[in-house]
Amino acid sequence: MTEEPVKDDRHDKDSDDRNGKAPDERLNPARSPGAGDGPKDLSEIEVSRDVTLGTADPEEFTATDTAPVADATVEELCSALQDGDRVERRRAAVALAQRSKTEAAVEPLRTAVLQDPDPDVRQFAVEALATHGDESVRETVEAVASDSNPWVRAEAVVTLDSLDCDESLPVLERMLEDDHPAVRRNAMISLFKARGEDALVTLVEGLSDPDERVREWAAELLGGIDDDRAREALTRTANDDESDFVRATAKRALGESSPFDGGGSVRPGGSNVRSVPGKSSEDDGSRDLNNAPDL
Repeated sequence: MTEEPVKDDRHDKDSDDRNGKAPDERLNPARSPGAGDGPKDLSEIEVSRDVTLGTADPEEFTATDTAPVADATVEELCSALQDGDRVERRRAAVALAQRSKTEAAVEPLRTAVLQDPDPDVRQFAVEALATHGDESVRETVEAVASDSNPWVRAEAVVTLDSLDCDESLPVLERMLEDDHPAVRRNAMISLFKARGEDALVTLVEGLSDPDERVREWAAELLGGIDDDRAREALTRTANDDESDFVRATAKRALGESSPFDGGGSVRPGGSNVRSVPGKSSEDDGSRDLNNAPDL
């Protein structure tokens, strides 16, 4: 008799530990635009890239578990961020993102963002800067927008959004041309949140992005703009895009084209019905970041 598989809920537990609340439903694959319209069986799935097994040290899998430093002071966390080993530095950065805002954490985080050799530490430190920093750290985060690691750059977009998106619009526009889709997607979302319907051209151009997940989000966001140009672009995408997911998203967006309806689209100007990375559905300033390398 075959035992029924045991559900692995480590991801949900980690999300609870890091955010102090229920798991972020936006990271649920079933909530992704186009979900449910994919291949029906394994024979329909095409693997187009090499797959390499990871070689991470087992200890690294616990690097985002902040339980070991739950009682640490901010001073102790900053010390670990500066002098600890790789796992200790990652854990300290994650823990600092969860602490109340304090000026004492800014300089250690700024140093980690600019100088730490580990990209995960830099990424988590950028996230923590959004908690502890203010306008004074914007130039530091803009510098990180050119980091060699795409996930650091993608996180920098979200942090710039939380600090002062309007002041960073030129940087976000440049990041629309980034060579990684996660960065382009986050920049496109941030520009939409800042500009609302004035981002229409940016979103229409997003429908031609080489990555289907960027095109999905462009279609999703266009569903929040009540404009004939948006509907025309969505109609073309619904009929012609090579991706089943993108076509399905465009078709749904065409049914949600008014920014004033009760549909599932994202409303321009930052008022969200369907949440986007870096902004909660309650629009209360909390930052549930999409920082996993899975668009």
